[in-house]
Amino acid sequence: MKRLFSPAIALMNRLSYTWKFTVLWLIYLIAITVVMHNLYESLNQVRRTSQQELEGIALIKPISMTVQLIQQHRGLSAGFLGGIKDFRAVRTAKLIEATAAFYALKNLLPAHLVLGGEWRSIETVWNRLQADGVNWTVEENFAAHTYLIDALLNFEMAVADEYALTIDPGLDSSYLIDTAIWKLPRALERLGQVRAFGAGILGKKQLSEYQKNTLITLIAQLDDTLNSLSINFAKTGRFNSRTQPQLSETSKDIIDSSHKIVDLVRSDILTGHFSESPKEFFKITTEMIDRNYAQIYEVLLPTARMLIHNRIERANRKIGISIGTVSLLLLAACYFFTGSYYAMKDSIQSLARSARTFAGGDLRERVNLGTKDELSQVADSFNEMADGFQALLTTHIEDENRLRAITDNARTIIFMKDVAGRYILVNRLYEELFHIDHATIQGKTAYDIFPQDIADAIRSSEQEVIQSGQALEVEELVPHDDGIHTYISVKFPLRRISGEIYAICGIATDITERKQAEQALKTSEEFHRAVFDAAPDAILICDGQGTITQVNRYTEQLLGYPNSELLGQPIDMLLPEHLRARHKTLLSMFVAAPSPRPMGTGREMRALRKDGSEIDVEISLSPIQTQHGLRIASVLCDITQRKQIEAELRIAATAFESHEAMVITDSNSVILRVNKTFTDSTGYTADEAVGRKMSVLKSGLHDAAFYTAMWESITHTGTWQGEIWDRRKNGEIYPKWLTITAVTDTAGEVTHFVGTHLDITERKAAEEEIKQLAFYDPLTQLPNRRLLLNLLQQAKAASTRSGMYGAIMFIDLDNFKTLNDTLGHDKGDLLLQQVAARLSACVRECDTVARLGGDEFVIMLENLSKTAQEAAIQVKTVGEKILVRLNQPYRLSGHKHHSTPSIGITLFSDHGRSTDELLKQADIAMYQSKAAGRNTLHFFDQTMQTTLTARASLEADLYRGLQKQQFLLYYQAQVDDGGRITGAEALVRWQHSRHGTVSPAEFIPLAEETGLILQLGHWVLESACAQLATWAKRHETAHLELAVNVSAREFRQTDFVDQVLAVLDRTRADPRKLKMELTESLLVSNVDDIITKMTALKAKGVGFSLDDFGTGYSSLYYLKQLPLDQLKIDQGFIRDILVDLNDAAIAKMIVALAETMGLSVIAEGVETVAQRDFLFRHGCHAYQGYLFSRPLALGAFEEFVRKT
Repeated sequence: MKRLFSPAIALMNRLSYTWKFTVLWLIYLIAITVVMHNLYESLNQVRRTSQQELEGIALIKPISMTVQLIQQHRGLSAGFLGGIKDFRAVRTAKLIEATAAFYALKNLLPAHLVLGGEWRSIETVWNRLQADGVNWTVEENFAAHTYLIDALLNFEMAVADEYALTIDPGLDSSYLIDTAIWKLPRALERLGQVRAFGAGILGKKQLSEYQKNTLITLIAQLDDTLNSLSINFAKTGRFNSRTQPQLSETSKDIIDSSHKIVDLVRSDILTGHFSESPKEFFKITTEMIDRNYAQIYEVLLPTARMLIHNRIERANRKIGISIGTVSLLLLAACYFFTGSYYAMKDSIQSLARSARTFAGGDLRERVNLGTKDELSQVADSFNEMADGFQALLTTHIEDENRLRAITDNARTIIFMKDVAGRYILVNRLYEELFHIDHATIQGKTAYDIFPQDIADAIRSSEQEVIQSGQALEVEELVPHDDGIHTYISVKFPLRRISGEIYAICGIATDITERKQAEQALKTSEEFHRAVFDAAPDAILICDGQGTITQVNRYTEQLLGYPNSELLGQPIDMLLPEHLRARHKTLLSMFVAAPSPRPMGTGREMRALRKDGSEIDVEISLSPIQTQHGLRIASVLCDITQRKQIEAELRIAATAFESHEAMVITDSNSVILRVNKTFTDSTGYTADEAVGRKMSVLKSGLHDAAFYTAMWESITHTGTWQGEIWDRRKNGEIYPKWLTITAVTDTAGEVTHFVGTHLDITERKAAEEEIKQLAFYDPLTQLPNRRLLLNLLQQAKAASTRSGMYGAIMFIDLDNFKTLNDTLGHDKGDLLLQQVAARLSACVRECDTVARLGGDEFVIMLENLSKTAQEAAIQVKTVGEKILVRLNQPYRLSGHKHHSTPSIGITLFSDHGRSTDELLKQADIAMYQSKAAGRNTLHFFDQTMQTTLTARASLEADLYRGLQKQQFLLYYQAQVDDGGRITGAEALVRWQHSRHGTVSPAEFIPLAEETGLILQLGHWVLESACAQLATWAKRHETAHLELAVNVSAREFRQTDFVDQVLAVLDRTRADPRKLKMELTESLLVSNVDDIITKMTALKAKGVGFSLDDFGTGYSSLYYLKQLPLDQLKIDQGFIRDILVDLNDAAIAKMIVALAETMGLSVIAEGVETVAQRDFLFRHGCHAYQGYLFSRPLALGAFEEFVRKT
């Protein structure tokens, strides 16, 4: 813990106590100042924010009044355009009043809001309404007014945001402000729309289904808004009880007046009575609505202003209290800091005076501070130190006297020198030996006493001690009266408390007599060692416990161990593991009765070398009695070579009786010896064979030239081997593999022949069987693929030479798998055998029928016509014959079965196509037959191959594109009805290295089919999440959501949830910003699993949108169970939404369904303003399409976001 404060301790140690207290006071003062400043700024911010809110409230009232007048103008316009002429004058007056209010509002607004795009758009719409509104239809006029009112309400919210009203910190005032500027104006707008619709309907006395549904929807929306209002009023009263009575009355008045309008619409308009006149209806509803507006102006906004003023007063009180409290704390801290400083200063000065007195020699000086702080402990420690110092001085004098007595009575030389080599003291023995007293030697060096060379050696060892700082033992030659003596000296450094070496102490012992004895012993040992090492056998000497004490040089050569690795080791380490237990017993017996003897059976045993190998040795033991006890000499003689010779003889004898037949003859081929295998193979016993010539075995199948070549090889190379046919005793001719080797003497003359042979009868049969297995199908006995390819290669060559066409027919049995699955594989095998027989019966001898595997057969026809047309007719004739034969019923072990074939045909001549290409073309033609309905034949079509080749090439390129990262993401903006970009959809693009940009319509289906969609989809998800994480770090993009398309194949992976969570964790993307777009095809099967996975991801924050909604066949039952967030209207419905009633109805149905299920809805493919407006009118408020932005590369998209 102390280490943590090391910098502070180091700083304080450098300062006087005056500065220490000054620094502490300044730090405290700065801390109090910072805290006070932050507190003041925090409360002042509350005051500034509250003042800003008051300014905003001042603007809310004229905005609301302008909205109120425009709403009245909308109702009057609806009645007037609907045929109520009485409304004309009133409408004109209201227009003038609304225009005046509008421009009065404009003059009140700050310049930056007036110059903003939102206000300019509002002003443009209002000007159009004034100029052209009277010429529009009722519906167009109503839509324009409603759009303008919505824009003003949104502008009101923008003003609220500008003046911090939407982030009001007070719970009471925040609910009240939300009611006054958002919820209640929205409710009044619903009432205004009801007023306009009602006036128009009453003017015409007609109620269309559309108008009825619109009124019902407005009333339902009004009910929801009124419920929210009631909750807000209740919460405001809960957090400020003083306002509760007035707000409760206001809430009741607003709700009651609204319900009166609703009741009037329900009883008179929705029922079709139309009893109220339009003018009376407009009057009643306007009074109710204006009454509610009055609540905003006279109750809600004044109450909000009051609550904000109260908040400012509370902040002012807190600032005053805080300043007073901090001032008192500062005064108290200053007072006690000053007192502590003077108390500590007096104590330190007292300690300093006592220390100076004690240092001056007055050892009786002691300190008495009279305090109870830490400095009193310092004073006590000083007093204890003074007492200890006096005791230590007394002890030091006594120790010095005792040390001198010990050194003077020692029988070794003891001396001390300084680091320069000058003597400080010597003991009495030193004085006697070198005839110099203690007083005389002080200050002298070795050079003053000894000769130069001896003094140099002494000084060198002393310097080594000083440099190393370690004790040193050294032999030194010192002159005496009777000659040179040898001393063993131990020299060591003496150090001060600081660690500095200040002197060297030495202790020297005369070892002259010992050195002379050692030299004599060394000479004797060297002689005996030379004799010991010269021994030709390994000699090891060990003690009675079996520990090796000595070995000679040959031991290292024999056993591979250096002497150093053997000495001190147990001798049984040189024995194999299985002999060690027995060795301990034998060693104990030998020690008990030591006498020379061999060891092991027949004096032979095995020894273990260092490399793990074992050798044969002959061993003998001899006891040796020494002064150290019994020693045992073991002599090992290497008998490895002898044992090898013996083993080779045994091996040769065994090898002769091997599994190969062996015969030995003399140089004239007369048999001298045979082994048992020879007799078993030929039928001749040893007695029958010995003495006869080898020609007795000749089969007569080989001519003289064969044997001449054999003996020429033996003569020139000394050996011959090969396959030969011989005759057994019973006359049977059989094949064998024969090897003949000539044996020569030292002069190179042939003395014998050795023959070995193996009976290869079974091998020859096996080779034939292998050939059958390698080239023929074991089930049908037809040529297999390998043989077919060989024959096809030959047929191509023959066709090239003759100019005649050949043909390949690829035959596949239709629905063969069904037979296997229903009747079993045994019946399938029977069918294949019968098909093989029928096919073979349909072709000529020169043609080939082969089975490739499964239910696939190939027929190769040769020697057809030299013209392609005639050859095709010939092949077609054979094919039709095959169709007829294979369509006939089959009998499969009592079961009657009908099977049909699909046949593909390709011709070949000298066009240079490979065998694989020919088979592939026939296979493609066969699939054309399958596609045409089966049980037919087709010739190969080059166009199909071109298509398949292109597809295969694209598939290969797709794989390489993934490896080389040729894919990138484009982003298409998604916007709300205010034009604000809320997010984007990530769309993958392929930048092909040769073909440029490849359309997703080409490669996405291929990726789905090949399974590469899994790898591609994972890359898209990883890249999108990484981009989300990057956007989150920047203010202008942090709000963006990103939609990623997920295929059904990806979603059905068992570990899909784990994959997504791993990507989110790895990229640190916010899951709440990720939206997965799923297609309806995902809901075709295993919906429960889909719901489980979606729920798991939804729990982590991931959102879901159902893409292309309306184009598939999803069940509404399952749809309501899915944890969806959004429905996406397919662009196919948007394209003709303005001209196709079905598309328009479907789009409206999707919006209504989404609203019912509590889901948001977005439309894709929005390209015109008219499409957007239609969608807006029917409740769709999110869009995607070229009207807003094309799909853009990352840089362009981010630039688009910044500009928007």
